[in-house]
Amino acid sequence: IFRCSDEGTKDRKYGYAVVAGIQKYPSKVSKKLSQKKITKKTNIKPFIKTVNLNHLMPTRYQITTDLDLKTVVTDEKLSTMEKKKELLKELKKTLQDTYRTLPQPKTMQDKISHTRFLYKKLRF
Repeated sequence: IFRCSDEGTKDRKYGYAVVAGIQKYPSKVSKKLSQKKITKKTNIKPFIKTVNLNHLMPTRYQITTDLDLKTVVTDEKLSTMEKKKELLKELKKTLQDTYRTLPQPKTMQDKISHTRFLYKKLRF
């Protein structure tokens, strides 16, 4: 969640939040794949939406400060479609870079500290 408005605005007369997430998650990668296949399988497709607060469901997951996307998403970038497309490209680049540079966890405690859960599909 990047921005939250509890009372709404003139355009939206309900409480809403600007939300970003991953629409297409990265696939599993094995050691025998070539570098070209690995880059293709680790592609991520992000999305940015304005969602009614009544439709949000809280989860137990939180993003640590390792991934700071609030500097990437601003109000002026969401104003027109051209700027929004540029914003999505920038968001895609930052998400892919952080996913590809994540260290491999060595213990169960190590898994919790990293943001690996962000790049996996939520199962309910």
